[in-house]
Amino acid sequence: MPKRIEPMEKREIVKRLKMSQSIRGIYRETGTSRDTIRLIKKIALEKGWLDRKHIPSEKEIDKCFNHQGDKSHPLDAFQDKILEWVKLGYTYLVINNMLSKKNLKYSEITVRRYIQKRFPKERRPVIRRFFEPGEVAEVDFGYFGIMYDEKSNRNRKIWVFSMRLNYSRKVYRETVFDQTANTFFQCHIHAFEYFNGVPKKVVCDNLKAAVIKACIHDPMVNRTYRMLAEYYGFLISPCIAGTPQHKGGVEKDMDYVKRNFLPIFRESQKEIGRNTPSAADCVRELRLWTQETDDNHIVKYAGSSPKELFAEETNFMQPVKFERWDPVVWYKRKVGDDWVIVIDKAFYSVPYRLIGKEVTAYSNSSEVVIFFDYDEITRHKKAEYEWERMKKPEHSPPNEAEYLATTSVGVRKWAFMIGNQTGSYVARILDQKGVDGLRPARAVCSLSKTCGNERLEAASKRGLFYNLIGLKHIKAILEKGLDRLPADQNEKDLFEAQIPSDKESFIYARDASYFTMK
Repeated sequence: MPKRIEPMEKREIVKRLKMSQSIRGIYRETGTSRDTIRLIKKIALEKGWLDRKHIPSEKEIDKCFNHQGDKSHPLDAFQDKILEWVKLGYTYLVINNMLSKKNLKYSEITVRRYIQKRFPKERRPVIRRFFEPGEVAEVDFGYFGIMYDEKSNRNRKIWVFSMRLNYSRKVYRETVFDQTANTFFQCHIHAFEYFNGVPKKVVCDNLKAAVIKACIHDPMVNRTYRMLAEYYGFLISPCIAGTPQHKGGVEKDMDYVKRNFLPIFRESQKEIGRNTPSAADCVRELRLWTQETDDNHIVKYAGSSPKELFAEETNFMQPVKFERWDPVVWYKRKVGDDWVIVIDKAFYSVPYRLIGKEVTAYSNSSEVVIFFDYDEITRHKKAEYEWERMKKPEHSPPNEAEYLATTSVGVRKWAFMIGNQTGSYVARILDQKGVDGLRPARAVCSLSKTCGNERLEAASKRGLFYNLIGLKHIKAILEKGLDRLPADQNEKDLFEAQIPSDKESFIYARDASYFTMK
């Protein structure tokens, strides 16, 4: 391929021709081929450049030569159709296949060059963003495929969470097995502790991560994220739906990791005989690759590595709180007739005036906080075991005792407020057919006033174990102190008269001598 002559060089040759320098002399001094010099001389004579006072500009010379180079192409006959396919977004390969059906046998490269020359794309301007140190971080999840989890002993899908500081390009990456709200929040906390600082703003996705999708459409999750942001002091800046370019930095980082780290890691796993990569190895290798490779590469347009830039940025970030944020979960609950709500298999009381109303509540590792109409109405210590009743006396109606003792429904609620064992025991009394169990059931509940809830619970458990249902049985267990024994430990004094119905003994009214034949 002949050397391409720039317009500036062509103008120099026109200048030498105007000064009557020979073609051989121009060739000797410039190194331009004689054929090219002859072509330039021909065009210069046609245009009258050698007779002009001033030499034409580079633009005028280039325009003439480009016009000279415009030659017809066999594909020009299908130019309109090709343009239509280009507008429809067909690839070069598809267009080449369409042309082959019209008996036009061209290579895909030839078609590509023709389209790029005839229908050049208009390139959109790009505004390069610049960020101040500690100003913005972007977060996202990226899918890493299937890997083997040694802890659960099975193959699992794995994602990588990425938080990227936009100024220094320093990145925190963490592999996870889900994209739940709790995982999303915990990754934020780990990232802040890794950076030992908090940026002023966090840009998150609205589409790819399930938790972020929930943040937009579920106000309860959004409220939790806001609590996290308020605790650490950053602003939430979600992308507009369908515009991932608004967080192009972390999107590009995901692509960078998948193209540079992931293929090398997969190949290294195959070399040691693992067709399915190890999740534990991925965690270790990703951390090592981040420290040794990613942190030390030179950032384009910055001339420094993320490690060097982060050393500057760390001074502008907000400090991380020493005590970690306690993750919370939000709930919406309707208050029952017994003025309690159920959260995580435990009961929590609210003022009886809110019966039938919907309240919101959140729980963390230590407490449950309940709200009504945006006002906090009560706090409870977190229940320690399932179905524990966390009740405050001030939440009960003034006539609670009368209400609970009046009806079988009230007695049942009273019994279950004492405990699950007592509630089940009283329910057995009330469910007996043909017998009104309200009075004995009420009497059983009243025993809690003298012996306490704990002893009555233990006695009820023992009565249920031996199928001894009734007021006299529960009283006997309490009087003899058998509630303090394990439920399966027998006591002769109480059970010697209790003969199971399926093992009854029978005796004859007359002895054998009565029937002796005389």
